[in-house]
Amino acid sequence: MPSLSNTLTLFWLAYGVAVAAIQANSGPSTDPLAIFTDPSIKWSPNTTILSEDAAGFENATYRWTIFRPPTYSVSITPGTEKDVMTAVGLASQHNIPFLGTGGRHGYSTTLGDLQGGLAIDLSKLNSVAVNKRAGTVTVGPGVRFADVFEPLFEAGYMLPTGSCSCVGMIGAAIGAGIGRFSGVGGLLSDHLLSARVVTGNGHLAMVSNTSNSDLFWGIRGAGANLGLLTSATFKLMPLINKGLFYNYDMIISADKAESYFKAVASLAASSSSALPAKLSMATVINYSSTSGGPQILANWVYAGTKAETDQAIKPILNLGPSFLNGTVMPWNTLTANAGFGLDASLCADNQINDLYGLNLKTFNVQTFSNVFKKMGDFYRSVPDARGASVTLEAFPNQGTLETPDTATAYPWRDAKYNILLQFSWQQPVSASAVNESTDFALELRDDFQATSGYNNLTVYVNYAHGDETPEQIYRADKLARLRELKNIWDPKNMFRFYNPIIVS
Repeated sequence: MPSLSNTLTLFWLAYGVAVAAIQANSGPSTDPLAIFTDPSIKWSPNTTILSEDAAGFENATYRWTIFRPPTYSVSITPGTEKDVMTAVGLASQHNIPFLGTGGRHGYSTTLGDLQGGLAIDLSKLNSVAVNKRAGTVTVGPGVRFADVFEPLFEAGYMLPTGSCSCVGMIGAAIGAGIGRFSGVGGLLSDHLLSARVVTGNGHLAMVSNTSNSDLFWGIRGAGANLGLLTSATFKLMPLINKGLFYNYDMIISADKAESYFKAVASLAASSSSALPAKLSMATVINYSSTSGGPQILANWVYAGTKAETDQAIKPILNLGPSFLNGTVMPWNTLTANAGFGLDASLCADNQINDLYGLNLKTFNVQTFSNVFKKMGDFYRSVPDARGASVTLEAFPNQGTLETPDTATAYPWRDAKYNILLQFSWQQPVSASAVNESTDFALELRDDFQATSGYNNLTVYVNYAHGDETPEQIYRADKLARLRELKNIWDPKNMFRFYNPIIVS
């Protein structure tokens, strides 16, 4: 249980005043729009409340993927932290199901369990405040990775961000925040110093290692189940190699696929990491319209010079990629331009993207070779699903392992690779193509899991499809503690639509 001193950090007075007025003046209405537009509520002038048929509603609710999406009858876009507290308090009081959204890049199918609910759109809380002297940055929940690159770079700092610029920064961090720079910087959540969290009853908790430390432990790995963060402060790291990285984009033809996988396996730096700390890789198996079959797109990034990069990936370069482009890139533009500059297209909103993920501790060459061949068969037999791809991320974990496993709720610090199986279609698409894609995704996930090095399926929470058990996402021993925290901080289970730790 939280101590008395920690409980005193709950700033609930403003919430209490607002809700008391509603209790005194509102009737028995259970209509969310009527509840939230009650004239007794003193919302900030910058706060917007919309019904689903109102102009602007789509802007408050659009998503990256529209595969099995949540739906809403009302949206609120709070202009202040106090209004976030009031919105959550009202939803809790009236049992109105809701989702708080920042980057809206989450794709777990559990999000679709919310139908006709309340959208708490946090996009207006998008401040970025860099304290150069302290080496920190404080961001709001509406901030995406793209928003921090320039200000951090100009101040001489960086963070281990994810590899897509459109992802919400806080949303990534409360899952863990894996990415290219984990070998030297660890997880994004490892840099979290403190946060302001609106809990399930609309109260505000200040969390850090010294304030409500139990909740601080939980939000670093399972935060979406425990509250809405209205701001987060991160400890910055100085720019590596003066902020310059060498980037290689390459295409590997089908006839060299197995040789490529063998070369990747040979680069494992040690028994605990897939790659040397300064090196990262993302490899995609996708459809080539030129060859009419599968190909490999690969992106390799090294924190060093071209000569150092060439030495680091010599086995890869020796294969003679059919396409090769090497470029020096500064950290502030790396995410947008690395990987063939596909960031913009990958971030396109309102697309159909159905994803399955899992962790690997071991890299099995035969499994990858077999999957490559299966992808070729799938492209031939289901042409409507040629947007399908398999992504392998090798983000070194030397920095990740510097933080003890017990320090945060994140359970998979020993994972060396991450797999993403992505299925995308253009409408209209046949039901058979969707069904065959689902069956194929489950088959490939089983193939990878069998040689993953784990006894069971395991998956990073932000890569979960939504059909996994809580134990497969959060690990059984950490799940027990998370459920204790849930009973303390969200006893009504208001935060239950993103890979829930409690399944009703």
